[in-house]
Amino acid sequence: MLRIRKYNKITGKKIELEELEKFKFEFNENNGKYGYVERNYDGFTYISINSWNRKILFEQEKEYDHICLNVLYDLIQAGYVEKVEE
Repeated sequence: MLRIRKYNKITGKKIELEELEKFKFEFNENNGKYGYVERNYDGFTYISINSWNRKILFEQEKEYDHICLNVLYDLIQAGYVEKVEE
């Protein structure tokens, strides 16, 4: 499972979820999640992040491998993502 860290791996500073807006995530007040949608010819892929546990979830309209790799890569490079055991 992937989730957003509480503290940035590179800077050591606390990560506020509002910072995800720099990566084109938008906060949805109805479900309390930050979301990012990527549309392409085959449908869409959606990344959502729960505010309460920071877990990263992927949803796809159709079966294909593309899962918003660019934005996920940017989050990893910025020190925001960690892999945790469930």
